Amino acid sequence: MGRPSKKPIPTEFLSLSEWMHQSTMFNVLTSMKFFKYYLIGKIFSLWKGNVRYRTYHRTRQELSKNLIQQRRDFLSCHMEINKILYDMQAKLTFTPYRSAGVIPLDTFNGVQVQHRASCRSTYNDKVDAIVTQQLSGLVKRVTEEQNLREEEDLENSQRGQAAKNKSMSSQTKEDELRRRLGMLTRRNVRALGTYIRLVDYMVLETQVRINQESATKILHEMQNGAKKYWI
Repeated sequence: MGRPSKKPIPTEFLSLSEWMHQSTMFNVLTSMKFFKYYLIGKIFSLWKGNVRYRTYHRTRQELSKNLIQQRRDFLSCHMEINKILYDMQAKLTFTPYRSAGVIPLDTFNGVQVQHRASCRSTYNDKVDAIVTQQLSGLVKRVTEEQNLREEEDLENSQRGQAAKNKSMSSQTKEDELRRRLGMLTRRNVRALGTYIRLVDYMVLETQVRINQESATKILHEMQNGAKKYWI
């Protein structure tokens, strides 16, 4: 039997003139600033983006630790206040007059006066609920927690003999935990005034938003050509 014939393996090749042309084009392109510094610029952009994200993440963590409304003693109160303010926005100071045909102006004004009186009563009830229920309860809870912490510190200071029976490691851990709890309670007490001021700003912001939405509805009512008012 004869030897099997070997099939030629296809290969790729470039002619010398084509290779010289591509080599020249490559050298010309890599001499341009955009292509020359492309990889360096891309790596620098990735590094810059990572540094900015780490800075943003660190700032977000610091803010989450120091935000008053995110603390355990303030969180539930803040959620309830937001709910009350959201319900407060549901009732605007203007109500459209539902009637077909011409509407007497005196009748329209009387309806609006009655509606604004009802809104005033509702707003007062909402604000009273924020002050008497939420803020008063928060102040009482935080001050009682501070008083309880001070009483515990006084009792622990009077237990010098009992503390001698504990190991130094356990006593150190208890002292550190007690110190951190005391620091947290004192910080919450100091933050009460700032938080009450924040709630005051939130109430004012809600009232401004209610007035803006009411003014928008009044403007829409005035531009409605289907309704006419007469004196």
